[in-house]
Amino acid sequence: MYDEPLSTVLAAASHDPTWCCPQCGTPIEHEFRPGRKRVYCTNACKHKAYRWRRDHGVRILSTPWRPAGRSHNEHTHAVRPAADYVGSATDEHGRYVTVCGAFARRIPPGGRGHTEFVPGSEQACRSCIRLIGADPEWTTRFPLVVRARGSIAVRFRPPAERHEQYLSELGARRRAEHARLDL
Repeated sequence: MYDEPLSTVLAAASHDPTWCCPQCGTPIEHEFRPGRKRVYCTNACKHKAYRWRRDHGVRILSTPWRPAGRSHNEHTHAVRPAADYVGSATDEHGRYVTVCGAFARRIPPGGRGHTEFVPGSEQACRSCIRLIGADPEWTTRFPLVVRARGSIAVRFRPPAERHEQYLSELGARRRAEHARLDL
């Protein structure tokens, strides 16, 4: 009935043929199996992309007032910056490459909730936290939302407000340091 063996048919259906290495354009088979899918075809292409990011000043570091975007699959991940040419590439399922190399869907702006990657959340990818240089204590020190007393309503704190908080804390620490040195 069929000319091809079943294993060949299953193998053909179990990979994503549309992903190509963003560095050299070589097609990469994404097999249906556990683990992260390859972004680059070889380690040489991965290092070329790293050197390009380094030479062009594309940084993935994040702060509470310059947060990384958020994407999700079973975990939440940090989105690659717009200046990174790999950050705009998608696979056939509409998933983007995240900072840690996983494929995940971006959280669209303007929807319900926020679009920021929160390093202290339970579902945050530990690799993304490490790679963007985030401190999970940011969420307690610079909270993303504020709850009004006696109300269940929350207010989103924009990055500029969190930056003002950081500058005022920094100024207070510097004044305390100078006062300690003057004694």
